[in-house]
Amino acid sequence: MGAVPSKQSAIAAALAVLLVAVSAAASGSNDLDSRLNGFEMRSQNEYLELYYSEDTAEIAVRVRDNGAVWFSNPHDRNSAEKIAKGAAKDKLGAQFSLSYFTPRDELKDLGSRANMTPDHIPELVRQEPVYVLKTGLRAWDIDDMRALLKESGASPEEIQRDYDIFGLDKSERNPVVFRAALEYTLDGDCLVVRVRAADLEYPKDVPGEFGGPVTYPLHAIRLLEYFGAAGAQAEGYIFVPDGSGALI
Repeated sequence: MGAVPSKQSAIAAALAVLLVAVSAAASGSNDLDSRLNGFEMRSQNEYLELYYSEDTAEIAVRVRDNGAVWFSNPHDRNSAEKIAKGAAKDKLGAQFSLSYFTPRDELKDLGSRANMTPDHIPELVRQEPVYVLKTGLRAWDIDDMRALLKESGASPEEIQRDYDIFGLDKSERNPVVFRAALEYTLDGDCLVVRVRAADLEYPKDVPGEFGGPVTYPLHAIRLLEYFGAAGAQAEGYIFVPDGSGALI
């Protein structure tokens, strides 16, 4: 349908529930899967085991009768993914994504990137080596630059000193912050995932671009978009849940 999304549809997304039957897994072994290294078991019943990664907030569900494992995100995305870059690759590691309305009624997704233009850099920069993030960079170039900056080991104090030396504006608190808590429950041979409305927070009456209070209403939440995603080498079928559905 070509209907224009409305702010009222946020209510439908406020309480999102995903029910996934994971008992009929493709293949597996009763031995603990080596891919679960770095995960910790948090819950289990007679059918399933639920694992959690403190580092990435990812989860994995292991079927006890055959050892098959379902991951919330592609476990080998950093090494196996050769096409997606930048924000598209970052999204592979997300457990959920959301969209919201700006004060100008523009529908946006989280994850946009901000760039600094050369006009922000004073003449003093030419006297010392400095990394400058220009517009027009490709997403993978930005990723490489981030890695170099992390390897440099610069502390927040050193970064602030550079801001003072180069006359840059100090970073301001980002008012566009959303908070949502995901709840995972094992229910028989199913994994139940909830986002409770009472735990949702969105920017309300925060400082706007021109100083006045503004609100960013939540529009939609998308849960576990990559749960059970298979790699390019996997065998089987792709189910497309669009219209009457299709198998590829």
